[in-house]
Amino acid sequence: KKESDTLENLSKLKDNAKTDMENWKKLSEHVPKLEVQKKQLEINSAELSSANLSKETLETVLLDKKKSLGILYENKNLKQLLASFEEHRQHLKEGEDCPLCGSKEHPYSLNLPEMFSKNDIDEKIKELDLEIKSKENEKEEAVKKVASFNQQIINTNKNIFEIQEAITQLKAVL
Repeated sequence: KKESDTLENLSKLKDNAKTDMENWKKLSEHVPKLEVQKKQLEINSAELSSANLSKETLETVLLDKKKSLGILYENKNLKQLLASFEEHRQHLKEGEDCPLCGSKEHPYSLNLPEMFSKNDIDEKIKELDLEIKSKENEKEEAVKKVASFNQQIINTNKNIFEIQEAITQLKAVL
């Protein structure tokens, strides 16, 4: 009976040793996985910072371009207003009062200065509209990148937590 108990104890010790070895092996596999996930978290965090900076820069550029576009539209409206006075200019006579401003001098009664007659504003508006659309597309992509990196960070943190939990459980058994 004593031999049987000893054999049984040895068998249990052997089984425990085998289980411990398997747990040590699992533990040794989790540690590198944890390091990989931590490294990935660093990379994702850096990429997130870069994507956020890019998004913020694009937002600033877009705001500036939209302000410039507003100014161009204002200038266009002013030029159209000046052009609407064309009819009045044609009826002005040197030495007679202008019905709009009262001036007796009418230097532009025949022709406007070139800066008022030249109409390149429409082309500038078109160019700026295209730039704004392009920057809005870039911003949209940057927003998607930020969201993607945020999700990757969430997933990586979840993976790290799960690996740390597994390590903690294995350490408790060992």
